[in-house]
Amino acid sequence: MDEESNSEEEKSWYKRQKKMHKSGIKTFYPENLLNKSIYNLKNLNTIFANKETKDG
Repeated sequence: MDEESNSEEEKSWYKRQKKMHKSGIKTFYPENLLNKSIYNLKNLNTIFANKETKDG
């Protein structure tokens, strides 16, 4: 599993969150948490797809 690219993605996500929060967009936060979990699901699907192609 590629830990490093994931942590970079995490960092940029949190940076964006902070910017949004500073801008005063309070309602944005929960919605983005949902988006993040959706992103993580897509990421997992990609990882599994990659594993399948490697094994197959």
